[in-house]
Amino acid sequence: MPTSDLQEEGLSSNGDEPSEAGSWNYYVYVLRCGDGSLYAGITTDIARRLREHRSGGSVAARYTRTHGVEALVALWHAPNRSEASKLEWRLHHMRREEKLALVADPRRVESPFEPAASSELLAAWNSSEPARVGESH
Repeated sequence: MPTSDLQEEGLSSNGDEPSEAGSWNYYVYVLRCGDGSLYAGITTDIARRLREHRSGGSVAARYTRTHGVEALVALWHAPNRSEASKLEWRLHHMRREEKLALVADPRRVESPFEPAASSELLAAWNSSEPARVGESH
């Protein structure tokens, strides 16, 4: 999907800025599940939310409990819940091919979203390893 299409869908900046200079309060993320499907969500704490999804417990989304989670494939910073919810809604309504195009080039989602660096995705994924029985996290 061209960037201009994302703008038409209301995903470009509407004047909202992060609450403080450089402060991003929400994350929008895409997970690849065990069956190859993609799951999108929002959170304020990406490591916690990934741990919840990966644990498969009651706080994981029903979808990820039944489909499993293999990888964090995309991550964007969002300035507030409203903007994060708009991108999440759009992701939920995209065809798979469109989602894969955004995963391949997360910069296609314009302001007010900031794509996370690959190193940040890896760090978030690595910090979300669920605790094993008998271990504390």
